[in-house]
Amino acid sequence: MLLYRLAIMLLVGKSAFISFLLSACLCVTVLFGCVASDAQSASSRIDFSKVQTNLGLLESDDGELVLALNTEVTMTTLRSDVRDQVTAEAQEQVFSLHKLLDGYRYYRDDAGEVVVNVAYINDHFGEGPVKVDRALFDLIEESILMAELTEGYFNPTVGKLVDVYEGRLAGTAQVQDAPDAQDVEEARNTVVPYDKLRSCILLDEAKSTVELAPCEGSEYALNVGAIGKGFALSRLAFSQDESYLVTAGASSIRGHVGTLEDDVTWNVATHEPDGTDLLFAFRLDEGSVSTSGDDESFYLLEDGTRVHHILNPHTGYSENHYRNVVLVGQDAGVLDALSTALFSVGDLDAVKEMIERVEDHAGFDISYCLVVQEGDGYRLEMDEAFEGRLLPEYTSDLVLR
Repeated sequence: MLLYRLAIMLLVGKSAFISFLLSACLCVTVLFGCVASDAQSASSRIDFSKVQTNLGLLESDDGELVLALNTEVTMTTLRSDVRDQVTAEAQEQVFSLHKLLDGYRYYRDDAGEVVVNVAYINDHFGEGPVKVDRALFDLIEESILMAELTEGYFNPTVGKLVDVYEGRLAGTAQVQDAPDAQDVEEARNTVVPYDKLRSCILLDEAKSTVELAPCEGSEYALNVGAIGKGFALSRLAFSQDESYLVTAGASSIRGHVGTLEDDVTWNVATHEPDGTDLLFAFRLDEGSVSTSGDDESFYLLEDGTRVHHILNPHTGYSENHYRNVVLVGQDAGVLDALSTALFSVGDLDAVKEMIERVEDHAGFDISYCLVVQEGDGYRLEMDEAFEGRLLPEYTSDLVLR
């Protein structure tokens, strides 16, 4: 059974510990109970007990049932008195954002009108400006900016390149033939160079319109899968200041500590690639985590080479510099795009320079850990800030650099 890469653990005060694993069969095992501190229990009489809720499925215009954000989205909360309200608010917002970000399906809004989303924009390529919801406008604008900051290692116009690999990628080690090299090259040539995105994707902020204009004679397609989950999590807002942890699959996490539970610590554990043993664990008090890895959507060539879903827009193929890239910072959307980009950058100095560029623009610090395969083991490359987050009980027998 394929285990998701991340195990999420909750530490409340000093008195309780909860751990659960998110697996591909959506099995969740609660190992310990969860209580509030004595002071909180006595003063507020609020029932503190961790409950994880799956936000569920939504229906596309053709009747297909679709996982929100095309993955498992879960909401973990503590307070029973606001749990239903917070979960309902999360579901409403995530469903609404999913409808905007989907690049393959159409949806209807509450009034029965077709939602203008990424799929709609792609289908109206070259037909002039399309008026979009402000959230979608912001996502596309942020995607262009992140492409510029990462020098095109993240690029939102990889839609046709991604499609070349559809049907081959799986969650188990299946041997497949490589896609036709000509198909890859033709699709790669549709990817708009990062320094020309603003002249091809025409944005009008005042009118909230997006236009996909022909670029060097090629018809490209948007794909925001590498930034969409994190972007959606970063935009969640709630009427109650409740502690929560929202996870979108194994790759995007947002944690918040509410005013009534200021002794909560969210801790994240990373599994060994292709295994179930914990590799390391670290603290997340407030903020987001993004992780990109090659062990969930991949296939093998006859010679054993691993081909995965994180494609280098410059070459059209996936890279094997790392097994996992883990980032911690404030904005999940920024982190998602950056972790995707870093996966294709093999030089550590270039990795650091790219992180610094994004930090300077985003206005928050980003800590990182790169998991590198070495024989049958792993080498961890991390900065001091990430090392300071580590939980030593999971790292005592690791050699850190």
